[in-house]
Amino acid sequence: MADDYQCPGEAYGISREIHLGRLARFDPACRTCPHRHETGSLDKRSIKRLERAAEFVPPAPRFTSEGISGLFRQAITPEFVSLLARAFGAEIRRQPGTSLEPVVVLASDGRPLVAELVERVAHGLAWAGCRPLDLGLSTSAGLVRAIAKQNAAGGVLIGNASGAADDIGVKLWGPLGLPLPPSALAALAASLERGLDRPTRRAGRPVYAAPDMSHLSELEEYFHALRPLVWVLDTRSKALEHQLVRLHRDVGCRLLLARELPPPPATTSPSLRSSRAPQPPETARRLAQQVTAARAAFGLWIDGDGEAGTLIDAAGRMVPGEELLLLVARYLLSIEPGAAVIVERETSPSVRSRLEAWGGVCHESSAERSEMAAAMLATRAVLGSGPSGRCWFAGALPCPDAARLLALLLTILSQHDWTLAEALASTLEPAGASR
Repeated sequence: MADDYQCPGEAYGISREIHLGRLARFDPACRTCPHRHETGSLDKRSIKRLERAAEFVPPAPRFTSEGISGLFRQAITPEFVSLLARAFGAEIRRQPGTSLEPVVVLASDGRPLVAELVERVAHGLAWAGCRPLDLGLSTSAGLVRAIAKQNAAGGVLIGNASGAADDIGVKLWGPLGLPLPPSALAALAASLERGLDRPTRRAGRPVYAAPDMSHLSELEEYFHALRPLVWVLDTRSKALEHQLVRLHRDVGCRLLLARELPPPPATTSPSLRSSRAPQPPETARRLAQQVTAARAAFGLWIDGDGEAGTLIDAAGRMVPGEELLLLVARYLLSIEPGAAVIVERETSPSVRSRLEAWGGVCHESSAERSEMAAAMLATRAVLGSGPSGRCWFAGALPCPDAARLLALLLTILSQHDWTLAEALASTLEPAGASR
């Protein structure tokens, strides 16, 4: 028969030739396939590898305070994200005051490998009676703005915060547009364990939204009268890269993309004098090389969700998160004296004292997404940050936004004709000293 074989998880049969072809390329589903012993003319080495693969137990998805993460097609599979979306949609429908067809905003980082995951999430949300609104390619900040604009009941981002090629991260937003707290994530994990009850027989209607360009117009006010600075961007966020390239079209600043620059010889690698690195150390080391080789004013690594950034100065030094907090906070407090600033609990007393000396009102929070967002919203703070290096900004809903961080950084350096090192050093001057 032409379709005597059937792969795990598929509803249709395949031919023997396709079965053998999938075995030969070690398709992940072959690990548990009941036909995996029918190897045909495969060589002994490939058969041995298949036997070892059958003994491999794939890691489970990691539920953390940030969301869910894991390797593509090992921990994070189409089947898993479909069940997760169903559980999340069912939980949204259980919230008091939820509409008959609650809107849930959906976005991704745009990698080809996440296309099937996005489709499965949309169908899972619709199964639960929600109305998935697919933004397509977006950053975390773009998704949060869409939640506020649509008055949505929740949001899902399928992204890649680490930047590693096969890593998948799923971040969730719930009621009031706030990131789901660890307790809610634990409840989702538990519901996946015990099985799901469908909350309604009425499926939601998926909707595809046009790209939202409002964020570009918000940032354009910063992109004028800028010095002709040269800087290097390293990110896997396609949405963020597109935004920043477009914003640089009509200004004197020159944006260099790290992926287009040749890596300089290893002997030119400067020493990184800070251990704080949300990205792999090798990535920071390579960016430091590229910054010094290009004689750029600075380099900025931004995670795949467009949230956290690691700043490298012209000498190749990794700027600690507290120095970045002081630089941005002083600028924002000069515009809004007496405004609230949220500092992470690990922030040093000296940094808090300096913020208060500039007229800021300090409030404390953990670096955890749900707690920081709630603190920003409750105090109407203009900024939230600390040693983590992730900067949260005010808006209809607060969110961490590396694009706004970059805009403020270029503005600060242009206003005072400073190098980055001089700008950072200026934050240590006595209160009231001339700038």
